[in-house]
Amino acid sequence: MERLVHRYPSSGFSLGPIDLQVAAGDRIALVGPNGSGKTTLLKCIALLERPNFARMEIFGANRSSAKPPPEREVHRWAAHALYCFQRPEDQLYFIERPRGACRIHRDG
Repeated sequence: MERLVHRYPSSGFSLGPIDLQVAAGDRIALVGPNGSGKTTLLKCIALLERPNFARMEIFGANRSSAKPPPEREVHRWAAHALYCFQRPEDQLYFIERPRGACRIHRDG
């Protein structure tokens, strides 16, 4: 990926330019504070957001002009299964030990 840029006109937030190259078998971590653009970057890579500018190559294929999911033949269930929506209330658990027994309990 070369020179990925994405701007949100309503908020003035701008991501990039970002250059990223990941080889087969590489493991990477995307870290940063809230609002730094981690989710925006992943959405651009997954074509869920349209970057203002980028040259993207995935598995050797140029994806720079690829159509976003609604215009491609993608099943709705696949789009949801391949993207993890961040809802902390669905992910938080705590351990409760009533009467000496160990139990995992979901909060909420």
